[in-house]
Amino acid sequence: MPAPTLLRTDSGRSIPYHVIEDLQLHRIFSEHASHMLTHPCAADVILLRRELFSLLGGEAREPFAAFHRALAELSRINAIYKKLPESASKYFVLASLEAKYAAAIRMIPRLRGCTLTDELADYWEDGDRAVDAIEDALRRAEPHLTAMSRATLSFHEKSFIMPDVEGEAYIETIEKCAYALGLLPEGARSRAHREALPIGEATDAPFRALFAEPLDALRLVLPPYKSLELGALLSLAPEAAFCLEICEFIDKMTARGLPLCYPRVSSSRRYIARGACDFTLTYKKIDAIVPNDIEFGSPESFFFLLGANGGGKTTYLRCVGANLLLFLSGAPICARDAEIYPFPTVLTHFPADERVTDVGRLDDERRRADAMLAAAGPDSFLIFNETYSGTDDKYGCELTLDTARALTEHGAFGIYVTHFHELLSHGEFGFLEAVIDAENGNARTYKIVRQNARRGSYAADILKKYGLDRASLERRDKK
Repeated sequence: MPAPTLLRTDSGRSIPYHVIEDLQLHRIFSEHASHMLTHPCAADVILLRRELFSLLGGEAREPFAAFHRALAELSRINAIYKKLPESASKYFVLASLEAKYAAAIRMIPRLRGCTLTDELADYWEDGDRAVDAIEDALRRAEPHLTAMSRATLSFHEKSFIMPDVEGEAYIETIEKCAYALGLLPEGARSRAHREALPIGEATDAPFRALFAEPLDALRLVLPPYKSLELGALLSLAPEAAFCLEICEFIDKMTARGLPLCYPRVSSSRRYIARGACDFTLTYKKIDAIVPNDIEFGSPESFFFLLGANGGGKTTYLRCVGANLLLFLSGAPICARDAEIYPFPTVLTHFPADERVTDVGRLDDERRRADAMLAAAGPDSFLIFNETYSGTDDKYGCELTLDTARALTEHGAFGIYVTHFHELLSHGEFGFLEAVIDAENGNARTYKIVRQNARRGSYAADILKKYGLDRASLERRDKK
């Protein structure tokens, strides 16, 4: 049976990386974690990952982090081994590689505690006999490695290299002095002592001749490199790194006072979240992040979002999209409470002038919108930000309506930010609007609320904002 993975990542499910960039997730997560977010999970895997992330919120994180460090060291030594030419020094690296390999496998049982880590432990514990054999081989190889690691190079009269079994390497002498002076803690080993340097061709031939017997013994004793399940073990490293980064994200959001919850996985196509926050704003060091509610479901699965410039429309788009991708990775989202359907397809369409294109803006927007429509299905969630805003209002409104109608015919979910207020006269769609938060008397902030189709609401808000509404003008005249 093949070795289980840690996160059961499905390479067949993929979201374009530009979605990560549009939603600013690459500002929050590393490049590696950002790429992991492009692979959405099915409902069962979301629940399994949730169990794992919850486990790592406690005392299990430290042994898990130690396991990840062991895998990173194993990967480093493996890279050195693969680059080395065939030489005597390669046996030293192989022995070190096999020791790290056995040590990493021995750590896996300590990770038990949830379904995914239990599966790992069950698989690798079945290989205990193989690890026992490796460790036994390393014990038998030790005297041969020791014999080869000590030699004296002389330039007196004749140049020669000879074994010096009783001698002490310079690095060992220096380390002993460092221990005595308290410069190194007991058990510490220098970098020079850990890493094997490749022996040049001119030196390797006499070295092989001098140590022919130990080398022959090592060939028989050390397990072949190909016998190790290195690929299966090292494949756990990037997944372990992602888990730890999610844990760090949870810690940071908690420290910022943002709400976090694991959404209920809905069997019905819906996306409901209460008090959701755009956590991507944290990279801008913004103190006050306004929470908003999210509600998509049948029959209102598609909304236009209108409102004043600076009213938080793009922020709301990121709040919707970024939290959705977190949910699809099995991680908690920034909201008080939520219930979400595991949409396998998430696509975004942000302004073309934010990317380098080889065609005009309108042509590029139409091309990308057509590609989104071709990929859209009833289990798709699409996010549009001011699409077709580069053309005149009449034509832009026509294109926007055509796109929205095509999406609803596909049964896709989505949200579309636009400044085309003429759309308010079309009652076939739901509308959201950015309005001033009346509950916040200390600052002019906006909330996203559901509205009936009507005209001029945000235009009046803009006039009021700049003191150009009737009441403000009358007060100015009295002064």
